[in-house]
Amino acid sequence: MGKLNEMTPGKHRIQKIKLEEVSMMKQPVSIMPLVKMSLLFFAHQEDHQETIQHTLRCTKLIGAFGSYLGLGQETIRVLEQGAMVHDMGKFLIPAEVLYSPRKLTEEEFALVKTHTLIGDVDFDNKAIQAMKEQHHEALDGSGYPMGLTEDEIHPYAQLLAIVDVYDALIQPRSYKKAWTQEEVRSEMMSHRGKKFNPHMLDSFFAFIEENYNQIAI
Repeated sequence: MGKLNEMTPGKHRIQKIKLEEVSMMKQPVSIMPLVKMSLLFFAHQEDHQETIQHTLRCTKLIGAFGSYLGLGQETIRVLEQGAMVHDMGKFLIPAEVLYSPRKLTEEEFALVKTHTLIGDVDFDNKAIQAMKEQHHEALDGSGYPMGLTEDEIHPYAQLLAIVDVYDALIQPRSYKKAWTQEEVRSEMMSHRGKKFNPHMLDSFFAFIEENYNQIAI
C-alpha cells in the first residue's frame, strides 16, 4: 500500500506518494461508480440534498488539496472519485433518520454507521473502495466500521477523513449550525495524531489558510 511521506521540514507539503511494487495509481479507474452516483443524485435530489451537496463539496475540496500537495493528476483523479462515492451508502438510509434534527438513538446511529459498507459497486480501484469504507476510521482505533489503526488505514482514506469532517463542521447540518473556522480548527486539532494523521492535518489547515478566499464551499 502506498504511504504518504512526511512533510519537508518548514513546509506544509507532503512531498510525494511512495509506491510499492503494485501502484494504486496504476489500477484502473472505472466510470461506473460515477455513473451510479449521477443516477443516485437524480433519484434522491429532493430527500438527500444535504448528502449530495456535501459530496460535491468534498470532491472539489480534496481535488484542490491534492493539487496543493503537489500530487499528480492521476492521484488527484482517484482522490476525487473516492470522495464522490464515499457517502453513497447514505442513499439507502431513511432520510428521516439521517437528517433528524434531534439526537439519534443508539439504534439509529448504528444504522447510519452502516453507510460505509452498504451501497457498494464493483470497484476496479481498491484505493477508491478503501476511501469509501475507511473514511470514518481513526488512527487510535476509535473509528468505524472496522476499528482500524494507523497504517491499517489507507492514506487516501486518511486524507478524505480530514476533508469529510472539515466540511461537516464548517457547513450547517439538519442537527447543527455552521461552525466558525476557529471552532473547526480547534476541534480537529484536538484530535491531531488521535483521529487524524498529524502531517496531513497540518498541511490541510495550511492549505485552508493560504487558499480560504479562493475556496467556495
